[in-house]
Amino acid sequence: GLLHNPAVSIACVGDVTPRTDDFTTEFESALIAGRAVRVTEDEEKIAALRAISLRYTPDNMDRFDDAVARSLSRTDVWRVSMDQVTGKQKKYGPDGREIKSGISK
Repeated sequence: GLLHNPAVSIACVGDVTPRTDDFTTEFESALIAGRAVRVTEDEEKIAALRAISLRYTPDNMDRFDDAVARSLSRTDVWRVSMDQVTGKQKKYGPDGREIKSGISK
């Protein structure tokens, strides 16, 4: 598991749009390589869980504190310490010409 081998890779893809006149898509993506670190401090765990909950279940926040009280002791939270981030996108300009770009840090 992550305790013995914390190396992780995360792939994120967003804004995928099929091209109607071709067999391709417009897209943007990022790849992250790093190390998973187990969060042990309750304050940091709660802050992370609150951010996730606000993003995905904002209508349930009135029950957040009760859920944390019931479940925090049996909930693991991990953060990723990023070693490398790369990204690229393929988009098309108004003239229909392909625009490619990429970054690496």
